Amino acid sequence: MLFQKPKFGQRKIVLSTNLAETSVTIDDCVFVIDSGKMKEKHFDPNRNMESLETVWVTRANALQRKGRAGRVMSGVCIHLYTNHRFKHHMLPQPIPEINRIPLEQLILNIKVLPNFDDREVTHVIGKNKMLNIVVRKVCF
Repeated sequence: MLFQKPKFGQRKIVLSTNLAETSVTIDDCVFVIDSGKMKEKHFDPNRNMESLETVWVTRANALQRKGRAGRVMSGVCIHLYTNHRFKHHMLPQPIPEINRIPLEQLILNIKVLPNFDDREVTHVIGKNKMLNIVVRKVCF
């Protein structure tokens, strides 16, 4: 249904998460309405738990959303936030999830995988100091 053209006289309306910023191209998309919001996983150290929080998108996210309209024909993007917010209050790029949530659970999940090799994990994580500390605690 998503990739089919609508019947004559009908409009197709697609509601999407931020997954559609980069993963999906809808050829006949002419209008994009950008709320400027998205759900993002965060860790609350006071409650010692992760949660999904509604946050403002970054400027990079907003530009990706804008780019969804008009791939094949002229398109329009309507932003539900001000230009001032875009320029002065939105971060330029998203903060990587690896820098927003604790990594112990991730490392434990990796460790129980078959063919787990400590050396490969340390090679993959590179120079991320926080992740190196967690890996050393859990793996060695």
